[in-house]
Amino acid sequence: MTNAVNLSEKTGKLDFRILLLSLSSFVLATDSIVVIGILPQIARDMHVSVAVAGQLVTIFALIYGLSSPILTALAGRWSSDRVLVAALAVFCIVNVGSALSTVYPVLLITRIVAACSAALCSPLTFALAASLVPPEKKGRALSLVMIGGTVAIVMGGPFGSWIGGQWGWRISLGAVAAAAGVACLGVLIFGLPRTPASHAEPLTTRLAPLRKPRILLALAPICFVGIGFHAIYTYIAPLLQHNLQIDDISGLLVAIGLGSGLGSWLGGEVADRFGMTRSATIILWILIIVEVILPFATSSFAGAWLSLMVFGAAMPCFIILQQHRILSIEPKHANVIMGLNSAITYLGMAIGAALGGSMVLAISVKQLGWISALCTLVAFAILRPWSKRPGAASNDDSDLSDEQ
Repeated sequence: MTNAVNLSEKTGKLDFRILLLSLSSFVLATDSIVVIGILPQIARDMHVSVAVAGQLVTIFALIYGLSSPILTALAGRWSSDRVLVAALAVFCIVNVGSALSTVYPVLLITRIVAACSAALCSPLTFALAASLVPPEKKGRALSLVMIGGTVAIVMGGPFGSWIGGQWGWRISLGAVAAAAGVACLGVLIFGLPRTPASHAEPLTTRLAPLRKPRILLALAPICFVGIGFHAIYTYIAPLLQHNLQIDDISGLLVAIGLGSGLGSWLGGEVADRFGMTRSATIILWILIIVEVILPFATSSFAGAWLSLMVFGAAMPCFIILQQHRILSIEPKHANVIMGLNSAITYLGMAIGAALGGSMVLAISVKQLGWISALCTLVAFAILRPWSKRPGAASNDDSDLSDEQ
């Protein structure tokens, strides 16, 4: 045990440095969200269409999802605390570069580097938080880091959008860079446990579960749900501006953030009460309905608030249910499968943003609801056969783990 762990055992308090890791999680999550709220301003300044500007979200998510397992494997050669400091520093610098970009290609390149940095930082924040506390307090430490990401959805994204509306999108990204700099300096000044370099699992081992059809089927729903959700979420700013004839949508993004917090809590509650598969089926139907009506319900402020809250709650609720489901399939490979689930989630985000952009160019932002609902319906079609299995309504899907 490190001195930090011994100290926390004596005082009964969690290490202060976990808050720095939670701040890092907040910054990383805010960066992936804030662009969505300032998309119209970026499009105007870069002299591109909103659909083309939306590909910043596509590329960020795609690079994040694809690079995470590769970079994590490569980073195992060095001490985790040093890797985190270096990655946060790069993340800060490239966000400054994004804020100063004057042409779209440069902005795109800086977003690619930011995605790589975030993909490397995110898993390290959780691993290092766990190393700062004794085993019986790891759950609380991990929750505190997770809260950073949740707060980013509730406050970071809307606040960044408000800053963009008041002073321009460059200030929004500059604020993200400043917060990343504070987190980096904090980690550097207060230090983290020096973790020895580990022999990380090779990429072939990490991807091995993808050769099993039942695991592919288990991962497929989150991909299609992500495609449907992000096809409309990525372009929520132009949709709301079109329907409500307003420029500043930051207040309405708070509704999505509050819904996300509610959904994160409800995911575990409904799983315990109704069973994971049945709960996931119900959530998918709710998501399908709200995606269909969202472009029309957002024509009034009251309708926008209600529909956006439900929309924001459904996605994290399903993510939690999905995590419960896949953990029951092969518990001995839980870490690998969870990593693949995260990568698949970001892949769905990337495809959804690209699909939404194509539809905005070809049809109209008002038609995105049907496209989103269709993708979610595919996820339902994949999940539905399992919901009819004996015991599928129970609190676990452990029977799946026995099949080959």
